[in-house]
Amino acid sequence: MGTRMIVVDMDGTLLYEGNKIGPLNKDYLRRLSNQGYLVVLASGRPWRSMKPYYEMLECNGPAICYNGALVFDPKNPDFPVISRLFSKDILMEIAQKGRSFITSFMAEDLEDIFISRQDHHLQKYFWYQGMNVHEGDMTKIISKDTYTALFRCTHAHDKELEEIVAAYPGIELRHWTRSFYSELAFTGMDKGAGLAHIRDYYGLAKEDIYAFGDADNDYSMLALSGHPFAMKGCKSEKLAAAFPMTKKGDAQSGVALQLLELFDQ
Repeated sequence: MGTRMIVVDMDGTLLYEGNKIGPLNKDYLRRLSNQGYLVVLASGRPWRSMKPYYEMLECNGPAICYNGALVFDPKNPDFPVISRLFSKDILMEIAQKGRSFITSFMAEDLEDIFISRQDHHLQKYFWYQGMNVHEGDMTKIISKDTYTALFRCTHAHDKELEEIVAAYPGIELRHWTRSFYSELAFTGMDKGAGLAHIRDYYGLAKEDIYAFGDADNDYSMLALSGHPFAMKGCKSEKLAAAFPMTKKGDAQSGVALQLLELFDQ
């Protein structure tokens, strides 16, 4: 058997109720890793909140972090890293222009978190443990370029925020599915671009790739896969309309059950 890659979104796909992973997902993906499959985690999360699952599944390949802004291989120093950061000056300008309606703003790199206020929803994914946390006026406290920039505002202000971000070439605003949160992204840089980078490094064909996701930001990576699956009950109408659906959802280890059907017939 040649190399096959399984690329899996985390929240709502691999994980349910925040940080829980079904026992079948855990056991079967670990088994596939040990059989030589590349099990790649792809998430908007930072590496620190992906690492426990990477280790649990005994992954042996790259990870797609921050929705593709950071792609690296924890076990292979020769893997060509993708690393793109947002300018702190641009972030502070956006904070100033949107200060009347942005109710929560968070940005971080691998060491520091800059937040306008404590946000318990974001903290579920962007863990504060081990990080230097700076809280205050985001027009003043951001001292470094960052991998991520997340905003919370009501949908009534979506257009205003989009117009602010549109002033900066090469950067776009992506809204979270069914949420008041949005995030900055580099145009053309997403989970799909991260997947393409890994695919090319290993010389894989489309048919070698199995991909699973549940949200709009998973579309690009599913489109590059020869075996794409939207999760049953997923929150993305776009994915549900475009791709086959797993028979079970995240809480029922739908990823593992689908792979078992494909591999262990």
